[in-house]
Amino acid sequence: ADPRELPPLSVFALQSLHLAMLVGLVLAWRFELLGGTIVLLSSLAFFSQTAGANFALFFATSAVPALLWITCGCWSRSKLTQTTK
Repeated sequence: ADPRELPPLSVFALQSLHLAMLVGLVLAWRFELLGGTIVLLSSLAFFSQTAGANFALFFATSAVPALLWITCGCWSRSKLTQTTK
């Protein structure tokens, strides 16, 4: 492939953010706090650059499950520390 015909680096960066969001969704099923944080941060960065006027809707669609996973992860962690005392 001719490097002059490749898309700009910003396209690769945005695709990496989208991939991070998908990886976070998969990780969140096992590691709620880590996965939820990855989804929240990567979706904020991705949708702020790509969604335009639909940013709030698209970000909220990803942020709701991410915040639920973060809440669940924090609750599980605090419950775990209470039972070990």
